Amino acid sequence: MIVGKWNYETKKYDPHFLPKTCILYSSDLEKETTCAQCGEVFKIGECYTSKEIHNHYGLGFPVDKKCYDEEWERYRLSKQK
Repeated sequence: MIVGKWNYETKKYDPHFLPKTCILYSSDLEKETTCAQCGEVFKIGECYTSKEIHNHYGLGFPVDKKCYDEEWERYRLSKQK
């Protein structure tokens, strides 16, 4: 599936290909999904909401802690420019 990934330089979304097993939401927190950034498998209850990868409604896809921290760092650096 193609979704949008925020580009801090252009201030627009770039196309981003999600892993096939990446889900947006589940009420079953034990359900496995893949990180929208790196593709690592984890439980949906362990995920963070991406600051960069969104569907057309603006809802963020799940990312793991490492990728979430990297997103925050990119956001922080973009505010210093």
